[in-house]
Amino acid sequence: MSQLKRQYDIILLGATGYTGKLVSEYISKALPTNLAWAIAGRSQQKLQDIATDLRKRYPDRDEPGKLWPES
Repeated sequence: MSQLKRQYDIILLGATGYTGKLVSEYISKALPTNLAWAIAGRSQQKLQDIATDLRKRYPDRDEPGKLWPES
């Protein structure tokens, strides 16, 4: 059986909502720094705002990947 290589370990769906923001902060604060993760939602600008805020709060962490639906 072949091994599937995944780009992300975790993809947080609904990252722009209240609970999604709390979870994204927890991931940045508490989980290992080598975790490959992404945030997903409907608004590209809101996802970018969340990623920018996380980068300011936790500068030692990589910014999460950002995923949104294609138009």
